[in-house]
Amino acid sequence: MQRYAQSWAIVDNLPNTPTTVLIGVNLGRFTTSPASNYDQVIGRELLLKSESLRRYVVRASGEHRYSYTILPGIFSALASYAQRRERDLLLRGRLHVPAYREHPFAGREALSAAVKQTLVDKWLTKYKPAFDKVLDFNLGMLERVVRRAHERGLAVAIVELPWNHEIIGDRFDESMARYRQPTQAIAARYDVPYLDFNARADIPSEDFLDLSHLLPAGRAVWEAELARELARLYNEGVLPVEKP
Repeated sequence: MQRYAQSWAIVDNLPNTPTTVLIGVNLGRFTTSPASNYDQVIGRELLLKSESLRRYVVRASGEHRYSYTILPGIFSALASYAQRRERDLLLRGRLHVPAYREHPFAGREALSAAVKQTLVDKWLTKYKPAFDKVLDFNLGMLERVVRRAHERGLAVAIVELPWNHEIIGDRFDESMARYRQPTQAIAARYDVPYLDFNARADIPSEDFLDLSHLLPAGRAVWEAELARELARLYNEGVLPVEKP
């Protein structure tokens, strides 16, 4: 559920020589509130500064008009770090500094089919009302991220993130259609590729931790399909390649 404001901040901090920005889309990304997006101006959740994002947030909401730094986010990160270290001292009697894990779900076991079904029910009852409320806002944010990438000379591809079709079936179809159609329109408007290879990948439920997060076996399949799609786009000249 990364906020599109966080994607905006990333776009504003990437090199442009040349760079391809992959923007993942799924139901979760269209369920985040305006307030949680606006807080990226002060470095929450990513410790990245984006002046163009700040200007937009000030115009749109009047919030963070005088937030010229990301110090609040830095202090929040430091406080969270100190709390985790305090728990380590209380529980272990020593500091434990965990190693960076690129894939935090590696080593986890897939949830049972029954538990995954309860997550489907939970999304429909708890998260769908939020999705309905903020869909238009997040579509606007997505378009602004794509526009900002173009302003900076970055190439963009929009990618449908993996989802557990075996468990979900057609229960999310109506909501998915509501974000996919305008997302495809945004891709067409800015002439950027829109990639959805989930049907071809056909990853079984046991290779998903839950409804959307892949375990190593599923990730290997999905990443191979993504690599093939990107190679095709580079070979066809749709996405730029740095010349030697």
